[in-house]
Amino acid sequence: MKANTLLLTALILTNTAFTNTINLNQQSKSEVKLSDKSSDLMSIKLQKPLVSETKETNELSLDTWMPDKNLQNATARILRIPLTEVTQERMKDINFFNAEQEGIINLTGLEYLTNASSVNLKYNSIENLDPLMYLPRLQALQLTGNQITNIRPLANLTDLTFLDVNSNLISQFPTDVIFPKLDGLSVSSNQITEIDFINSLPVLTHLTIDNNPIEDTTPLQDFSKLTYLMLGGYYSRISDISALKNLTNLQSLGLFQSSVTDFSPLKDLTNLTSLTIDQTPITSTTDLVNLTNLVTLAISDGQLTDIEPIGSLKKLDSLS
Repeated sequence: MKANTLLLTALILTNTAFTNTINLNQQSKSEVKLSDKSSDLMSIKLQKPLVSETKETNELSLDTWMPDKNLQNATARILRIPLTEVTQERMKDINFFNAEQEGIINLTGLEYLTNASSVNLKYNSIENLDPLMYLPRLQALQLTGNQITNIRPLANLTDLTFLDVNSNLISQFPTDVIFPKLDGLSVSSNQITEIDFINSLPVLTHLTIDNNPIEDTTPLQDFSKLTYLMLGGYYSRISDISALKNLTNLQSLGLFQSSVTDFSPLKDLTNLTSLTIDQTPITSTTDLVNLTNLVTLAISDGQLTDIEPIGSLKKLDSLS
């Protein structure tokens, strides 16, 4: 009887120990699960700032390759997307880049405009044109009213048909840079003294170069392709225009505010429809009587004493 009691007691103790072991194991597993969940929650909490950090990194990356804030804003406006979505890849979507009077100083970032055919950057504060040398498809470039002194970075733009660099600080247009397709060039109000560069522009028909301290027009003498020519201006030193006598394809000519007194070289330019020679020391219109296609003539504010000869110009519609 005593032996049976001892055996029963041993069985109860063994069962209790086994049950406690199971309970401990279950508690341990529960703690492990809780620990795993806590770890997941911690991970989620830690990941939240990473999203913001990634966004901030993207914004900083734009500053890295396009540091000029005004250029950034202009680009986003042209693309019609938020600033945060401007990328180098999206720059390829732009065909016409128009950022006139935007306060832009630095053009870094525009080298990614590889599909652009027209760029307008008038009236900014640009000095360096280097980023534009990488735009092989560019055909029209407008840079009036900047701080440009050197246009040599544009030498690679062999598809250019129109270049406007009026009102800058250019003193020399490179003679060894050939623009094989350039049809129109505007370089008025600069500091150019020589125009021999015209020989590197084989198809040029429109040249605006007034308000420069130019004296010698000899390089123009064989450039009969010209149909539009603006010389003269306040800073002009031109007094002799004999080099123009062979420019028989000219349709529009400006010699305003020049020191020219002899206009006889113009007598055979019968394709002229517009002539601007106001504020010059001209005294007689006799040299103009052969210009039978003339429609517009500006000749005021000079020393003119005889206008009777131009009375025979039947097509003349505007006289001022």
